[in-house]
Amino acid sequence: MAKHSNLPRFLRNFASEDKENDIRSRNFAKKLDAADDLAYLRNNFYVPKMGTLPNADPKLVNPNEDSIYLCGNSLGLLPKATKGYIDRQLEKWAQMGVFGHHSGELPWIDCDEYLHKGLQKIVGAEEDEIAAMNALTVNLHLLLTAFYTPTQKRFKILLESQAFPSDHYAIESQIRLKGFDPKTAMVCLKPREGEQTLRTEDILSYLDQDGDSISLVMFSGVQYYTGQLFEIEKITSFAQSKGCVVGWDLAHAFANVPLELHKWNVDFACWCSYKYGCASAGGLAGIFVHNRHKSDKRERMLGWWSHDSKTRFRMTNQLELADGAAGYRISNPPIMLVCAVMGFLKAIESTDMRQLREKSLKLTGYLEYLIDEHFSSADVTNAARKIQISLITPRDPEQRGCQLSLQFNCDIALIFEELVKRGCAVDKRYPNVIRVAPVHMYNSFEDCWRFVEALKESIQALTAMFNRNHRCPPWNKPEKPSGSCTPYSKHFPPLDGNKSEVPANPGWIRRNSEGQAYSDTLEKEFQELSVKEKSETSRKQPDSIPNNELQQKWQDLVSLIAERLPQGNAKVVLTRFAFHDNVPRKKKQFINFLRSSCHLHDNEIGESVWHTLQEELEKLKDEGTEVPSELFNRKKKCFYRRGRRNRRSANEEPQASNEAPETPPASTSPLPRLAVAGPRSKRQPKAQKFEEIEEKLKEKEKEKKEENSTKSEAPKCEKKSYGQMSPFGDEAAKDAAEPGFKWRRTIAEEMARNKGICGYHNLKNTVINCYRSTVLDYTTSEERLSRIFKKKFELFGLTVENRMVVIQKAFV
Repeated sequence: MAKHSNLPRFLRNFASEDKENDIRSRNFAKKLDAADDLAYLRNNFYVPKMGTLPNADPKLVNPNEDSIYLCGNSLGLLPKATKGYIDRQLEKWAQMGVFGHHSGELPWIDCDEYLHKGLQKIVGAEEDEIAAMNALTVNLHLLLTAFYTPTQKRFKILLESQAFPSDHYAIESQIRLKGFDPKTAMVCLKPREGEQTLRTEDILSYLDQDGDSISLVMFSGVQYYTGQLFEIEKITSFAQSKGCVVGWDLAHAFANVPLELHKWNVDFACWCSYKYGCASAGGLAGIFVHNRHKSDKRERMLGWWSHDSKTRFRMTNQLELADGAAGYRISNPPIMLVCAVMGFLKAIESTDMRQLREKSLKLTGYLEYLIDEHFSSADVTNAARKIQISLITPRDPEQRGCQLSLQFNCDIALIFEELVKRGCAVDKRYPNVIRVAPVHMYNSFEDCWRFVEALKESIQALTAMFNRNHRCPPWNKPEKPSGSCTPYSKHFPPLDGNKSEVPANPGWIRRNSEGQAYSDTLEKEFQELSVKEKSETSRKQPDSIPNNELQQKWQDLVSLIAERLPQGNAKVVLTRFAFHDNVPRKKKQFINFLRSSCHLHDNEIGESVWHTLQEELEKLKDEGTEVPSELFNRKKKCFYRRGRRNRRSANEEPQASNEAPETPPASTSPLPRLAVAGPRSKRQPKAQKFEEIEEKLKEKEKEKKEENSTKSEAPKCEKKSYGQMSPFGDEAAKDAAEPGFKWRRTIAEEMARNKGICGYHNLKNTVINCYRSTVLDYTTSEERLSRIFKKKFELFGLTVENRMVVIQKAFV
């Protein structure tokens, strides 16, 4: 028998009796099902087949096998009896019409009362304390309208910080309707730092301190996100001793855990029936109002069905309010929704909540054990995995329902997708939780075993994908994946340990499979480059630390920093990066990687995460951690096409050509027409040397200074990323938003208006590079612009003569 400190007692006892050696085997799960006294309940429900699930992969599953349905916390399965009830009522409607209200098997006028007996057993209520009506949030509003009666001294509502949005919005709106401010009247109690669930002592402590200002306490019976079961009786009793009214949202507690609402003296409660109640999507909800409030006439929202049923049809418009929960009803019950609840009650009529809870504890305990055995981070093998799983649901079985909330350190959309492919029905809750609920009415121990196996396969598939060096489809054909490309390329951009990350590609620049930009005139040259030329032009790596070791050190530091950081954008991003093999070490590539990997297109957040990372590196270095100096103050690398590799020397005169240089077609907006450059032989030759032009520029600048002429300066702006900028977009809008772009556009247009203005580049790429070069934003003089053109000769490709033309035009 497998040894484990968290082995549930029932598993230990069963294994010792059966002498099963491997508790983790499928055979052991089948034996547990064979010994289950409530296993027959599964036959009362329709279990979807693998082949009927919309996203199951037929290559990975058997279409005729039952699906792994562990999503009862979201929507329960269809009871087989429900179809019969609904069919009979439809037939009755067809045969009787309006007479069906008072005649037949189930008179519609009081059909909801047929549910009371079964509902009383589930929630622990007396006959007059419950009513089946409406939807959960509608009922919550009705009850809050009646029971939330704030005063100037006692006006607050206490709830958990991560309440279900519907509850949060309902409470917030009720506070406003009563004339108070949610900022002061809505108290959202948070767990302790580093914990996921609320402690009962913390709730009682807050009530003890500020109970005099609290009008209403409203918690969930079972917390939807973590699966925590609150101590309803203890919290209710203590809050009422402080003068508070106590209500409970039992959406995840109804038919999940035993309830004794009358015995616990709860003031009011409400629930839905489509989760563990298996009463269809949007099924009929219910309310509980304690008999202590049976005869009070507190103000509430009223309707026809609030009237006493004995005199309702006299139509006197003189309200005779029904006693108990019936006085909160508004309209007649929907018969089809009543049939859905009746089908569920029929499916479980042979048992009770005590027996169901006993099985639930075993099912969830068995699932918890398997998850711990296969994925616990305490195991050395599991701790080395890139994908880690932690359980945020309380370990104490008495503090949870049947749901387990699994927290992942990666994008849960990927995990969820892999599970669905393997026929698993679970649900995801952002940012990083997948909820799994083995329901005691229809799930089996074998379902739990099959889910864990599917989870193992999913993690193995994703881990293999993470470890591969991914390549995206060709940049110029992103819609046709090929080769080693996978559907996950959109989440993980192509990286290379010895190269910078390929930035996002604008549609108007073509790229080869290496991610390098090329034009039609240079395509063949890229293909014909020899190994010798590649080695000569490649950028040298630092001599101090080999690149692969430096990258591994960087990865380790990113993971360490992600663990140290508090909750926030930086922690979420760096935690996600922790399982990537090639996180860029440079700022620009890092932010591009953030956009493509996390789909986070806010550059300000990217800048913030980068600066946080650098600050943490400084702290680690101060604390004595070894941080290579290469990870600090790295030079910014401009990403541009290098152009022709075998360039002629600067002083070499070009060969004479008898052909006249080709002139670009005249146009008021020349940029869109600059698609292809002319042949190399038609390009403008250099006319003068660099030194002569520089002397002329200096003399001209000196003359202008003597004349005290005012020179126009380029407007300065904040440094921004223009990697995605296209010269064919809305120029006027970009000019208004970013002055630096207007300056670059002016220079680029002057280039376009002069024939043969490019040197070793074709004209199109010269203009594009000019648009994308933020270095031009800060040029304020002709001399500085000349130095930039000279220093960045590879980038702009301007001859000496053309430089002078552009400079003169730019400063006019």
